[in-house]
Amino acid sequence: MEYQERPEINFRAGYGRVFGDENVVRSTLCQHCVKAILGLWLEVIADDSRHRVAVGQPAGAYQAHQISLPDDGKR
Repeated sequence: MEYQERPEINFRAGYGRVFGDENVVRSTLCQHCVKAILGLWLEVIADDSRHRVAVGQPAGAYQAHQISLPDDGKR
């Protein structure tokens, strides 16, 4: 597996969801497998300096109680 290009899934399931209440779901995947399986549903955006996402940081998809804050309490 090309370690530098690994897509990762890491989230906490919500109440009543298919993965179970509050369970953590994690996986490290092969980029070729992700493209083959999810390619039709993925949006691939050309490199654009206006489109910035902090890798590894939640982008609004988490509930407040699912995010650990740093010791200073700031995000």
